[in-house]
Amino acid sequence: MRILMLSLDKTILEEGSAAQARHFEYGNICESSDIVVLHEKQHEKENEITRNKQKNVRIYGVKGCNKIERLRDGYKKAKDIVKKEKINLITTQDAGFTGLIGYLLKRKYGVRLNVQIHGKEEKLLNKILLFPFQKKIIKSADSIRVVSERLKRMVVEKYSIADKKIYIVPIYSEMIEKLRNSSPEIKQAISRGKEIKKLEIGNWKLEAQELRVKNKELRDTDKNDAGMQMPARTTVQSGGHANDTNSEDGFTILTVGRLVKVKNIKLQIEALADVVKIFPDTRLVIAGDGSEKENLQKITKKFKLEDKVEFAGAKWGLDLCEYYNKADLFVLTSNSEGWGMVIIEAMAAGAPVIMTDVGCAGEVVKNGENGIVIPTGDRKALIAAICDMIADVDKREKFSKNGKMAVDNLPDKQETLEMYREMWGF
Repeated sequence: MRILMLSLDKTILEEGSAAQARHFEYGNICESSDIVVLHEKQHEKENEITRNKQKNVRIYGVKGCNKIERLRDGYKKAKDIVKKEKINLITTQDAGFTGLIGYLLKRKYGVRLNVQIHGKEEKLLNKILLFPFQKKIIKSADSIRVVSERLKRMVVEKYSIADKKIYIVPIYSEMIEKLRNSSPEIKQAISRGKEIKKLEIGNWKLEAQELRVKNKELRDTDKNDAGMQMPARTTVQSGGHANDTNSEDGFTILTVGRLVKVKNIKLQIEALADVVKIFPDTRLVIAGDGSEKENLQKITKKFKLEDKVEFAGAKWGLDLCEYYNKADLFVLTSNSEGWGMVIIEAMAAGAPVIMTDVGCAGEVVKNGENGIVIPTGDRKALIAAICDMIADVDKREKFSKNGKMAVDNLPDKQETLEMYREMWGF
């Protein structure tokens, strides 16, 4: 089987990246794999070939000033490969730009087409340009890969696709194995103290348990910016922190991802402004980079949280493992996700998690069983969930254990590769 992959993920071009390693693995289950990566002009690689040791995987970078230019040049490069390498199957990263190239090549050369759908298209420009084509692209595909049951339902309902054409293949990451092997069995618990009354924030009541904190029972209440009644301050000791320069007495919340609007990290900063009124030693570490960084820093300054929020920058490999392992809580507040790999990685490290109702929520993260799932964009719900997790060590231990078990039940690398074999038809 000779495969052509079309992608927008420029990290595939980076030597030693997780994405490149994953695509080299695909080369082990086919005769050859040619990968064309469409990326922006400023990236240093253009038409440079990267090969694996077996030399049956070839990666090409195709760059352009804008998407129309990349579409044109990407199509030319892909067409040349189809003719030269006698490609049997084209697989595209999305049903948009790479999907359109795959669709045109299928029509011209009769090559089988596999379309991958990782999430909803968020960019308005892409919606306007590609909406007329997407239904044709998806319906013409011989097989469709989605990463979650949620996405499968969306594809079936929106495009009336036959169920048998759709394959659920979750994203596998080598990081998961590293985290499984490096993280402690259970995250260190916060120190326990006197029991206090259950916390009530707006319409959210933390009813399932008593909150345990280090200080004496809360006596007073404050009123926060959102107009909610909040208990007076207390402190909670943490078993870990994300940076050795910080106090060991703090409680570290970690989030990982691109700093873009759809990730809605703004919500976490806004929630933290209220959380620190109850638990002043709480801090948020943001591991990632992107176009929203400056805006997020302004919001941090607006709430006077400069000493509570750390912008750690993008982290990879063992550095990222270290952040996962030292986090007391992991939070994802995206408005949309296809899967949410960072949640899986955090659970593999033993971190209890809070996430919005996107991606793998309901499939892997089950509310009240191995994490907390909240509605997207709900600040009050996030505040309540964070306070609940900080104060209830037993719940965090439960979620840590159950979360690791849930990740252990996901397909491993070999099982994932077998799923690809079945989907690709060999």
